[in-house]
Amino acid sequence: MTVAALTDGRAQIQGDGVTNRVDLPFQFVDQSNLQVVHTSTEGATTIWIYQQSPGNWFYSGGNFSTGTVFFDAAALQTGEQLTVLLVGAFDQPYSLAGGEIDPAVMERAMDRTAINMQSVATRALMEKNGGFDLLGRRVINGIEAADNGDLPTLQQVLEIASLPGAQGPKGPVGDQGPTGPAGAQGPEGPQGPQGERGPLGYEGPRGPTGLQGPEGPRGPEGPTGPTGSQGPIGTQGTQGPEGPVGKSFDPDASGLTADRSAYNAEPANFSFLDVETGTVYFKLSNDIGAWSDGVPFGRGPQGLQGTQGIQGPAGPVGMVHRGSWSSSQSYDVSDTVSHDGSYFICVAAHTNVLPEDAAAEWDSVTSKGERGLQGQQGIQGPEGPQGIQGPEGVQGPKGDTGAQGPTGAQGPQGPQGDPGLIYRGMWSSGEPYNSDETVTYNGSAYISLTVNIGQNPSTSPDDWGLLSAKGDTGATGATGPQGTQGPVGSTSYDAGTLDGLNSTQFVRSDASDTMSGTYTVTGNLTVQGNWYVGKNGGSDSNAYFYDDNSNTWRSLQWDDSTNFWRFEDNGGTFSPPALFSTTSSAGDTNFPLGHIVVASWGASAANRNASRTLYTYSANSEQYIDSNANSSSRGSTIAGTWRSRGVAGNGTSIYQRVA
Repeated sequence: MTVAALTDGRAQIQGDGVTNRVDLPFQFVDQSNLQVVHTSTEGATTIWIYQQSPGNWFYSGGNFSTGTVFFDAAALQTGEQLTVLLVGAFDQPYSLAGGEIDPAVMERAMDRTAINMQSVATRALMEKNGGFDLLGRRVINGIEAADNGDLPTLQQVLEIASLPGAQGPKGPVGDQGPTGPAGAQGPEGPQGPQGERGPLGYEGPRGPTGLQGPEGPRGPEGPTGPTGSQGPIGTQGTQGPEGPVGKSFDPDASGLTADRSAYNAEPANFSFLDVETGTVYFKLSNDIGAWSDGVPFGRGPQGLQGTQGIQGPAGPVGMVHRGSWSSSQSYDVSDTVSHDGSYFICVAAHTNVLPEDAAAEWDSVTSKGERGLQGQQGIQGPEGPQGIQGPEGVQGPKGDTGAQGPTGAQGPQGPQGDPGLIYRGMWSSGEPYNSDETVTYNGSAYISLTVNIGQNPSTSPDDWGLLSAKGDTGATGATGPQGTQGPVGSTSYDAGTLDGLNSTQFVRSDASDTMSGTYTVTGNLTVQGNWYVGKNGGSDSNAYFYDDNSNTWRSLQWDDSTNFWRFEDNGGTFSPPALFSTTSSAGDTNFPLGHIVVASWGASAANRNASRTLYTYSANSEQYIDSNANSSSRGSTIAGTWRSRGVAGNGTSIYQRVA
């Protein structure tokens, strides 16, 4: 590879808050050849340190080739500027003196020299008002340096970099004067002292190897001399000094190549070390799987192969294991076999000689050992954890009421009893009730057993006791005799009556009055104006609807105490309308139909509209989990049937109560 010495060693981009890389047009070795300079919108410059904030930059490529510098896009906003400069280490890690010169070593040395020249040129040409010297100091067009401690001028830097300054305009050619007469030659002066010897120049290139001459005739072969004895093995040389310890870097995670995908969702700048290939990767952004190219970690470039050492003397011939002894197998010297728990080596070639101590063809290597003592019984392992408690069984149906027993004899008069029952009328969810107060609900009578509010009598046996159940509808009575015909009425309508009904029973469309009693409409009832339910001071207002499944009236209620609509479900429980919950407790497990929560799904998400059971999360009071999460993390069961409405984010889904 060749490196042009005057290649522009600088790459520069403008920030936009999105771009996160700078492609480098010049070759470099490693990060020691790169300097990343950030320029703010006010013109202030900051050198970003390799792999540290604020730039947090790293690179790919290099190793005497071009490459790319990567950084956090958020660190370079609109109006800001990032410049990557080629800088020189100016060290000489290669020794070219003595013996043959490896072409690869020579190539690397020349490449490094060219890169260092680029860095000097880049420093010199970076600004119109000068550049930087080899120590990174700012160069100003001032006076020339008087000694080595002064800063050089731009012209001196250009001379160091072997770059010619700008050539001025060529002046006019002057008139040639007349040739003067030749003067007499003066006497030869004395010879001056010999000057100092100049520096030794570079060794010129080695000339081509000459052609090999023809091979001469072979002389007579002399007698073979005796083989000399092998010389002693030389002492081992002392161990060289330990190299410097490299910079410490701890990756955020490490594992096999296949393990990297488990960290695809980690944030930008997260690092993962692939221990199979010795490669480290970085997250370039918060996007899923946005990994950088791999960077070698913990291993340098392969070194040059050393010269092959002198071959040592041949060692003794090793043993050849032939497995278990066989009578049909022929054996040679140094063959080994196992027989009857012992191990033998063949000392004379033969066939079908049983290996034993008395046989001349076999020597015993190891004899069969005695049977070892029986080991002690191992310690009993710890008892396993107790299994998870199974779900509570379904409540059985209510038994039939037993037959009434015979009336017992009248007992003696008892002491003064407690105060009698207090009738509170029809039950209302917004009214508080004390013990021994009675209400009617859906045709049955109940007595309060506790102080409670909002507990439905038909579904709260701990708070209400049944006094009398609603009776069945009686049989239709016989038709009575037809009455005598009344007198013929007036042919005109009375102002307060219609078809013989007075104002307490029917209200005309042009009158205003109040009806009392109970009315049944067997057809359709259409209200074209407003329909009002309840009255001032009448507590909660209810509109009842008949449920054929449970043969029970269910209520749509306006709750005066909370100022909310409440719906009575098939179990007799009153709940706010869909998507609305008034609870303030983190442990609440009952929500209205249509309510939506977000829950974690553990190993895998549910399909859209699939049903799953929800639980509170036992580890904290902030989350819910579904039935696919770890069972040890489940808290209380959330009431009702819930269906997935889609994934909400990483590991969570939206669930809606549907029953």
